[in-house]
Amino acid sequence: MRRNLAWLGVVLFAVSWFVDAHKMQGMASGFGGIAEGLSELTEGVAKEMGGTPSAQSGPAPAFLDYGGPPGWQACRLAFDMLINKEGMEFKGSETERILLGSTSLTNVVMLLAVLLLFLRMNGIPKPLGVLLLLCFALNLGWIYHSDAESRDQLAMGYYLWTGSFLLVGLASLMASPD
Repeated sequence: MRRNLAWLGVVLFAVSWFVDAHKMQGMASGFGGIAEGLSELTEGVAKEMGGTPSAQSGPAPAFLDYGGPPGWQACRLAFDMLINKEGMEFKGSETERILLGSTSLTNVVMLLAVLLLFLRMNGIPKPLGVLLLLCFALNLGWIYHSDAESRDQLAMGYYLWTGSFLLVGLASLMASPD
């Protein structure tokens, strides 16, 4: 059962990269295609996600600026928050910016777990499972640290992505059958 739960989590993680994480993504593109001529929408997304257009550097980075699947776009936006990319202004505290930006790095932990699932017959080590559950808690920060309007804009891809960490983490902590 624990391997099935872990693989279900891996499938959810993989699918989440191709499903919109934010409702504004779906208005502009399907599966990450870039829509032409949507500068107003781009600025709206930037404002919605905490960025503001800068007079010197043009519009702040937003989902439509990155290309690729929706999950990649969301990951890049979070990473740009983490590194405090020029032109990206975050309306929360510095601590919130770093916490939310750090969610981009949780993907590395999940990819390590996936690699270990492929290489090991007896599952994921328990310490990595605990780390995955900590990543799950960190990823929930998009709900906790967002205002009601921003929370309402989170889409299915976000929930699939976040839930995948919970499933794989729990699976790694389940007792193996003897």
